[in-house]
Amino acid sequence: MTTVPAVVADLRRRLEEERSAIIGEIALGDHLAPGFLRILADVQTGIDAIDADRIDQPDPTQARLRVRDVDGEPLALGIFAQNGDATAVELSPLRALNLAGDLIAAARRRMTWATN
Repeated sequence: MTTVPAVVADLRRRLEEERSAIIGEIALGDHLAPGFLRILADVQTGIDAIDADRIDQPDPTQARLRVRDVDGEPLALGIFAQNGDATAVELSPLRALNLAGDLIAAARRRMTWATN
C-alpha cells in the first residue's frame, strides 16, 4: 500500500519534471507564449502548496492539541504530550468559542511583536 507522503512526494517530483519541460519549451521558442507562462505559474503554485503543507505538518515527537468534532458527541480537545501520554477535555460550545478567542488574541499579540 502506498502512503500519502509517498504519493505527495511523487506528485511533487512529477510537477518538477513538468516545470523543467515547460521551461525548456519556452527557452526553445522564439517568443514567450502566454499559455506556457500560465501553465508554468500553475505548476509552480502546486509545488508551493505541497511545500507549504509540509511546513505545517506537526512533528509527531512534539506536544500538540487536536479538536475532536464528531456529530452527536461532545466537542473535545485532545492533548498529546511529548512522552506519548494523551488525554481529552470536553468543551461546551461556549467554552470552545472563548478558548478560540483567547488563542487568536494571544497569537495576534505575538505576530505583532514578531513584525516590530
